[in-house]
Amino acid sequence: MPVRPIVSYDSLGARIETLLLWLAGFILRPYAFRGIGTISRYFGKGIFNPRNHVIVPIFKQSKFCVYLADYYWSRVLFSDFNYEPEVARVLNAYLRADCVFLDLGANMGYWSIYASEKIPDPSRILAVEAGVNTFDRLRENATINGSPFTVIHAAVSEQAGQTVSFVTEVGHAGARITEETEKFAGHRALETVATTNVDALVDGLDLAATDRVVIKLDVEGAEVTALKGAANTLRRDDLILIYEDHGADAECMVSRFVINELGFHVYMVKEHGPAKRASLEEIASSKVNPLTGYNFIAVPPGKGVSLDME
Repeated sequence: MPVRPIVSYDSLGARIETLLLWLAGFILRPYAFRGIGTISRYFGKGIFNPRNHVIVPIFKQSKFCVYLADYYWSRVLFSDFNYEPEVARVLNAYLRADCVFLDLGANMGYWSIYASEKIPDPSRILAVEAGVNTFDRLRENATINGSPFTVIHAAVSEQAGQTVSFVTEVGHAGARITEETEKFAGHRALETVATTNVDALVDGLDLAATDRVVIKLDVEGAEVTALKGAANTLRRDDLILIYEDHGADAECMVSRFVINELGFHVYMVKEHGPAKRASLEEIASSKVNPLTGYNFIAVPPGKGVSLDME
């Protein structure tokens, strides 16, 4: 079974835990590794130290720190785990050395690391993450790669310079902004963080009018709010927006805003084949699993999406 070579283990326990996860992956591989996250979480809660981690190689020359108890990212241990192939296709087609890449809701920095192999200037890759624990791991991944991108601890919102509260689900890096702080007190991690917005991020860069800006937006339900803080940036001519529309949202509120309010064209991209422009109805029908998020590509009116631009 293809597994990623280990650059380093943090402990003997991590070595043993990795071997057990590889064995579980061998069994679960025919099922697209379904269940490996549950096993990872079980190991981390009972048998092994939840801080156990390893460093593995990814892409052409980079590294990624995998916390073995991480429900989501433990799958990176397997080299044939294909993470968001539609995003990889778009970034491969559109990122170039003089681009700007905004990784909004960067999580552990997977796509910022990918961008760093195409964009040599760390100041032109901004990885923004709100959750303090997730941000620490994002910063760790930047450090082990020689800080090839800029990390920012903030929540992406409509207005910069404010604060928001959000809840972080146990065992998951995602966070949701909330105004109901009392409702969640006691049984979820409640955090408060400063806000930034897309326009403030872009205004802080020395960009020419013709510079391409590529945005990856996955901010756990706050996508519309984030887009409202991007009015100036969204007027740029050379702009690519990759955004998440969650399967649990039957109304497709993010796509509805992008199409009806911004007037952008939205495309569906699969692992193979051409990009297909999509209507709201087609977007809704494509979201068959309410437990997962779906990535779509949006471009300004009059633009198309070509995946043969490398």
